Amino acid sequence: MEDAPKPLRRLTGREVGFLLKRSGELQRQEAEAVVDSQHPELGNLTLSHLEEIADELGADPYYLQLAATELDATGVPLDLERVLGGPFSIRVERSLPRELQEAEMQEMVSEIEAAAATSGTATLRPRSLLWRSRGPFGSDPLLPLHVTIRSRRGRTRIGIEERYHALTALLYGVLVGGIGVGVGVGVGVGVGIGALNSSAFALLFSAAFLAGSCFVARQSFALVTQQRRRTVFDLLERLSEDATDEHETSDV
Repeated sequence: MEDAPKPLRRLTGREVGFLLKRSGELQRQEAEAVVDSQHPELGNLTLSHLEEIADELGADPYYLQLAATELDATGVPLDLERVLGGPFSIRVERSLPRELQEAEMQEMVSEIEAAAATSGTATLRPRSLLWRSRGPFGSDPLLPLHVTIRSRRGRTRIGIEERYHALTALLYGVLVGGIGVGVGVGVGVGVGIGALNSSAFALLFSAAFLAGSCFVARQSFALVTQQRRRTVFDLLERLSEDATDEHETSDV
C-alpha cells in the first residue's frame, strides 16, 4: 500500500523572509568566490565588465544596473549616514537614446509636481528643462527636489536629486535637542536631584529619555528617506516611460 502524499507545507511570513534572504546570501557568496578566483583584478573592473561576469554566473544584469543606479544616488553609506538612518541626499540619472522636444518636456512638469507633492518653478530652455520645488509662500522647501532634463546629440539625460539636510536638522533638532535634551535631561535632573536627591535617577532617566528620542528620530528619518527614495525612482521610471511612449506614438 502506497503512503498517502504528505500535505504541502505552508510557509510563515518569517520563513519566507528567511528563505529569500538566505538564498540571496548563498548566491552572493558563490558569485564572490567565482569572481575572486577568476578575476584577481577585482578592484579595477568596469560596470560593463561586471555585467558580463553577472551574465556568466546566471544573474540578471538588470538588477546590477539598478544597484549601480542606487550606488550613484547614495554612494557607499557613510558612518554618519548609518547612524542617522538614511542618506543626506538621493541622486539618480538615466540616459535615453533620443532627444526630447520642448513640448514633451513641458508635459513632464505635471508628473514631477505630483511626485514632489508641492509646486515648483519650471525653467524651459532650448533642449533643456530645469524644475525646482518651492515651499509655501516662496520659502525653502523641507525636501528640495531638483529635476534636470537635457537633450544633446541625439540623447536625453534625466537627472533627479532630492536633499534631506533640512529634514535631518528638523527631526534631530526637535526630537533629540528639544525633547531628548530639553525634556529628558530637564525632568531627570529636576526630579532626580531636586525631588528625590538621587543623581543615579537623574542620570539614568536622562540617558534613557535621550536614547529613546534618538531612536525615534532615526526611525522617522529612515522611514521618510526610504519612502522618498521609492518616489524618486518611480518618478525616474515614469519620465523615462513618458519619453519612450511619446517616441513610439510619433513613429506610428
